[in-house]
Amino acid sequence: MRAHVAIHLEQWFLDYVRPFINGNAEAEVPRIKRDHCRRVAEDMTGIARDLGLVEDDIHTARILGWLHDIGRFPQYAQYRTLRDDQSVNHGQAGLQVLENAKVLMVCEPADQEIIVAGVGYHNCQTVPDGMAADVRHFVLMIRDADKLDIMQTLYQIWKNDEIRRYPELILELDLEGPVSPCALADIRARRSIAYTNIKSLADFFLTQISWVYDLNFRPSYQRLAQRRLLEQAAEALPQDMAIQAEVAAAVQHVRACM
Repeated sequence: MRAHVAIHLEQWFLDYVRPFINGNAEAEVPRIKRDHCRRVAEDMTGIARDLGLVEDDIHTARILGWLHDIGRFPQYAQYRTLRDDQSVNHGQAGLQVLENAKVLMVCEPADQEIIVAGVGYHNCQTVPDGMAADVRHFVLMIRDADKLDIMQTLYQIWKNDEIRRYPELILELDLEGPVSPCALADIRARRSIAYTNIKSLADFFLTQISWVYDLNFRPSYQRLAQRRLLEQAAEALPQDMAIQAEVAAAVQHVRACM
C-alpha cells in the first residue's frame, strides 16, 4: 500500500468514527475502541518493521490495525453491547461497513484482499486453512496485535477499579464467578480458551494467559514480555495453585518463543 493511500484510509477511519463519539452521551465505549484501534495500528507498524517487511507492506499492516475493529462502532450504537453472541459478529459487521463505504476501492487488489481477510478473521477462534500465505501472514499479525492491546486495556480498567463502570468491555461477564472447569481444561491442553467457555471475569483473564499459545511472531512475544502483560493478567486471577501453575507454564512458553 502506498503512503498516500494509507493516509487517506487513516483519515477515513477517523471521520467515520467521529459521529459515534462527538455529541454522544454514551461515547466512552466508542472512544475507548477508537483508541484501541490506534494502539493496534502502532503495534502493527512495529511488528511489521521487526519482521523486516517492506515499507508498502508496513503501511498495509498499519491500516489493518486501524480498520480491524471498524464493526464495533455500529455494533455498539445499535445493540449497546460488545458481545457478538448477543448482537452481530463484529468482524463481519466491519466488512459490511467497508463494503457499504466502498472505501477499499483506493487500494490495490492485493491490499484489498489482506484488509478484508484481516477484518473478517481477526476475531475468529481459529484461522481457516487454504488462505494464501501472504494474506495469512497479515491475518496472524492483526490477531497478535489485537490481543496485546486487549490485555493492556483490560488490565488498566481492572487496576483502576473501572470494571463496573464499563461492563461492556468485559462482555458483561460474572465479576465474582470462579474459573470454569472448561476454561481450565482448555489452557491445560495448551490452547487458547474457547470464547464459549468464558463465563466469568476470572475466565476472561485466564483466557488472556492462554493467548500465549495463539501468538504467532517473535516480536509479539517480545512485546508481551516487555510490557509484563502475563504478570498483569495474573494479578487479577485467583491465587489458586492450579491456576498459578498454568500462569507459570505460560511464562515458560513465552521465554521459549523469544
